[in-house]
Amino acid sequence: MCTINEKLGFEETVETMEKMMVGMNYNQRRQFYQTFCMSRMGYSFLDKIRRSNVFYKVNRSHMENDISEQLQKIESKLIGTWESMGYNESEIEKLVRANTLLSVKNKSTLRTDKKLGRKLLKEVQISFSGR
Repeated sequence: MCTINEKLGFEETVETMEKMMVGMNYNQRRQFYQTFCMSRMGYSFLDKIRRSNVFYKVNRSHMENDISEQLQKIESKLIGTWESMGYNESEIEKLVRANTLLSVKNKSTLRTDKKLGRKLLKEVQISFSGR
């Protein structure tokens, strides 16, 4: 659709767009024009795609940062709970590792991660009950 912009001038492009938009209501026409053709600021379709890719990458990095912050908050709360229960530093490190292995799912290593996480939890329980 927007290859028309490269082949024809702006006026011919607008005429072609108007022919394509017959039967659409105002909102549909406006959405079509803003999505597929020249925007009011003069960006071509390819420019809009490039800009949207940049916005997508920025948004994705912000989302990943937010998720990692949330996971760090949850982990700090768990560490506080374990400290209040009486676990020592080495046990807390093992508990954090086990929690990470059991909560983060990776298809290729899921089974081994579960085994290792459960093993770490048993070790911590044995050392905690042995004191």
